[in-house]
Amino acid sequence: MKRSAPMEANSPGKLLPSIVTLYEMGILSRSRIVVIAMVGTLVVVFEGFGIALLLPLLDFIQENGDVEALKSKSSVWHTIVSAYALIGVPLSLAALCVTMFVLILLRQIMDYIFLLLRTRTRQDIGRRISSSLFRLLFESTAPHIQSMGVGSFTYLFATQTIAVTTLLNSFSKLWTLVLTFLVYAMVIVYSAPFISLLAFAVMGFAIASVSRYVRAAGTASRKLVAAGEAWTKFITSRYNGWRLIKVSDALDYEMESVGHHTDNIYRLSVGLARLRGRMELVVAPFMVFFILAGLYISVENFSVSISVITLFVVVVMRLVPVARGLAGLRQTVSTQRANLDRVMLALREAEAAREIDDGVKIFDGIFKKISLDKVTYRYPGGKIPALEGVTTDILAGRLTAIMGPSGAGKSTLIDLLPRLILPTSGNIYIDNEPIESFTLASLRRQIAFVPQDPLIFNGTVSENVRYLYRDAKQDKIENACKIAFADAFIRKLPEGYDTVLGEDGIGLSGGQRQRLALARAYLAQPSILILDEPTSALDYESEHEVQKALEILARKHGLTVVVIAHRLSTVRNADRLVVLVDGCLSESGSPKELSHSDSWFARMLSLDAGSHHESKADASQVSRQDAPK
Repeated sequence: MKRSAPMEANSPGKLLPSIVTLYEMGILSRSRIVVIAMVGTLVVVFEGFGIALLLPLLDFIQENGDVEALKSKSSVWHTIVSAYALIGVPLSLAALCVTMFVLILLRQIMDYIFLLLRTRTRQDIGRRISSSLFRLLFESTAPHIQSMGVGSFTYLFATQTIAVTTLLNSFSKLWTLVLTFLVYAMVIVYSAPFISLLAFAVMGFAIASVSRYVRAAGTASRKLVAAGEAWTKFITSRYNGWRLIKVSDALDYEMESVGHHTDNIYRLSVGLARLRGRMELVVAPFMVFFILAGLYISVENFSVSISVITLFVVVVMRLVPVARGLAGLRQTVSTQRANLDRVMLALREAEAAREIDDGVKIFDGIFKKISLDKVTYRYPGGKIPALEGVTTDILAGRLTAIMGPSGAGKSTLIDLLPRLILPTSGNIYIDNEPIESFTLASLRRQIAFVPQDPLIFNGTVSENVRYLYRDAKQDKIENACKIAFADAFIRKLPEGYDTVLGEDGIGLSGGQRQRLALARAYLAQPSILILDEPTSALDYESEHEVQKALEILARKHGLTVVVIAHRLSTVRNADRLVVLVDGCLSESGSPKELSHSDSWFARMLSLDAGSHHESKADASQVSRQDAPK
């Protein structure tokens, strides 16, 4: 998919297309937008009336409470007197003070409600974005998921979605800042027109003067986002390779790379903070200086009352943080926009790469065979097919082993069975029905997959085993573990089936992890069981236990077992072998049939036998050398 160009971040208004997209996706609701706008408006209205009441209060004090004099001075006083008469309260200094206090109190109450509303909205948006992104990613095609990489995936959820919630929350601030500016503007324009025009001109100039800092911050932010993602990829890969680093004594070499990444993030972060600081350094002092100069000119050359001057100073002092907030908001938008662009791009790409499910039939199990008919698959961007013209059968209720050298297309073949990928050409049938005629959900419910490194999460043994069958009773869990030869070692654990295994099953051996995964797969009662090199990293005893479990699952319980295997010992008792070489079907048949032919499997048997013979000869030679003379 063609990557869309990043949108410019020079204005909060540029975010509106993204807001519309989030609204259309159901992440933002119209009712929530309306409520936030209404509560924010009430905050500003109460504050505006509270501050505006300062002028009548000062005028009332200056005229010693002479209402008639005040009414002759300004038509506004007619409205004020009528308002108090309407509610039956005599106009007095106490009444004005109480009114002002009530308005400010209401403003604080609404501000409190506004704070809670914004916090809940921010958290809800973060939850919805993360949930939507997670679902869309895992509903997308396998090549799309693989193209992302674990580092980018982690950074996207751990950092960028959180940054997006901060950015979207700034819209509520923008609404209140703009309204506050307008309300205060009306107040000071009414009280002091000349000074107001000067103040607004200076304020506009001050905000415009920080534009270059905003643009620079946007550039620095995009670099910082890229640096953060690179750092996440780096530490993820190094954690996965911690054994290699320790055994190879490569820590000093790796520390150079750590220094490179962290120094780059440090430099970019400090640079971004410097840009923010310069903006603060420019806006507030610049505005205050010129506004006070305008005030001085007005007092010296125009007849301005002390009440107007007082109100003007109060309003200007409130407008300075408003102007600073607007300028800061521009910078927030600029600095966080790179994260929003990345999240929105991930959402769009995942949506575009969603798996196609045209199936209408319900798959309720395999009874005869899976047939591959001239199946070819080429990965996106691949120069040569990973599989080419493969025609073979996988028999129901049998143990079929897929073998071949590295890069032969074994993993590609088993990815085709649950439709993680679709053939570029050719067809796959299950009991003579095209595989694409079944719904994805029903097909995958009947398939269990055990990877080479099984997923073991931080939970009890029982919770891990029932991962695919959440309502399973304890007796069924224990029965599945017995069939997978896992019950014996589980009962030796400190708390038995209630033992918490810890993150990634730390403390379990490779064989124990595989047997837990087999128990989990069997408990789900699938029709097809797929295993990816289940014994490649196991010792002899663990391998033997896993082999026995696989044979029992296939021959006694009727599962169709498909296993990728490298070890010959793993496939000696298989019912059928399918050998791939360079993406093509090299041979197929039973181990006995292939061992007596001029086949790849026979050559591997010969090499394995030679290796064992040499090992025995070497052991015998050592024994003779060590024998007493």
